[in-house]
Amino acid sequence: MVGSDWVIDGLPDEYLQHLRAYVKDVQRVYGEALDGVLLYGSAVRGEFLPGRSNLNIVLVVRSVKADQLKKYGALHRRWAKEQIVVPLFVTLADLPAMSLVFPLEYLEIQEQHRLLAGQDPFVGFRVDQRHLSAEVLQSLDRKSTRLNSSHGYISYAVFCLK
Repeated sequence: MVGSDWVIDGLPDEYLQHLRAYVKDVQRVYGEALDGVLLYGSAVRGEFLPGRSNLNIVLVVRSVKADQLKKYGALHRRWAKEQIVVPLFVTLADLPAMSLVFPLEYLEIQEQHRLLAGQDPFVGFRVDQRHLSAEVLQSLDRKSTRLNSSHGYISYAVFCLK
């Protein structure tokens, strides 16, 4: 396991202390069923805003069965107030399939993450970028639909103001 003496540039000491304690709690709860803990998102990119940003975590576990996921309930109640959101649970076996379904998210995690404990599942792994265009098109389609929907409300509001 990786030591807890890591430093993350731009992340205030208070949050580093929270992360260290969080990792210890996760290791205590999951024990040998935990393969790794990774931090990703604004904290790793140097864009973390205290009081506004969340600490985004990936838990690499041996199983994502309901009994393993339920173990997280008490941890969530403890750590949500410290801006640690419900983590992304993934197994080493499921990583390739998950990265096909959510290539943009997994590419971001692959490119910008910090290993806090255990093994890094992204060492030697590459997200297949052939599926990125489909996800981007779906995202644009959803945003276009919302924009069109919003336009209707704005038009109605302007009509009512006349």
